[in-house]
Amino acid sequence: MNAQRIAGIEKDKMRDFAIAKFAGDLLQTVDTLELAIKSATAPGSLEPVDLTSGGISTGTSTGTSSGTSSGTSSGTSSGTSTGTSSGTSSSSSSDSDGATPIPTSAGSESTPLNAAPSPDAALLKGVTLTHKLLLSTLASHGVTPFTPTGETFDPNWHEAIFSVPFAVAQNMPAGSIGGGGEVKPGMIVDTLKVGYRLKDRCLRAAQVGVVGE
Repeated sequence: MNAQRIAGIEKDKMRDFAIAKFAGDLLQTVDTLELAIKSATAPGSLEPVDLTSGGISTGTSTGTSSGTSSGTSSGTSSGTSTGTSSGTSSSSSSDSDGATPIPTSAGSESTPLNAAPSPDAALLKGVTLTHKLLLSTLASHGVTPFTPTGETFDPNWHEAIFSVPFAVAQNMPAGSIGGGGEVKPGMIVDTLKVGYRLKDRCLRAAQVGVVGE
């Protein structure tokens, strides 16, 4: 019985070791996708994209279109076509790509229903879905990310990149530090790169900023 238990423990260790090596190699790809998403959604880089709507942004444009001809109710015509009893007529024109605009009040037209999403929005959506799929696959094997902002620095799980003087950290805006608790020396004030754990062990330490003395 003890031999079977020990063999099972060793088997689990070998499996975790194999996963750790493979997952560790994949984390660089995950980081690259995260950087691409942050760069694309940074202010001034792209227009805001609503991924829930498939990357299609809606809006309205104002304007009126005049009819092709007008005439009087007496039956006389001033052109080649006859007029209507009201004296004026209006017509709407379709887009050059055949899309049908949606009429709205005050003569405005909204974006066509069959308009294709912009290339930038479609690309961003694809990168975001790929990133989520990778995280889901890693989680199915016990690999999960963690963001330790607001926690106490632990060298076994965190890598200190910079230090913030205690006097400066005390004047930081409320809620800017995770947890919203009292600022203390050794507290993590910012996470530059998320960490990853494999079950109950650290796979990659998080890169953080720490409150100094």
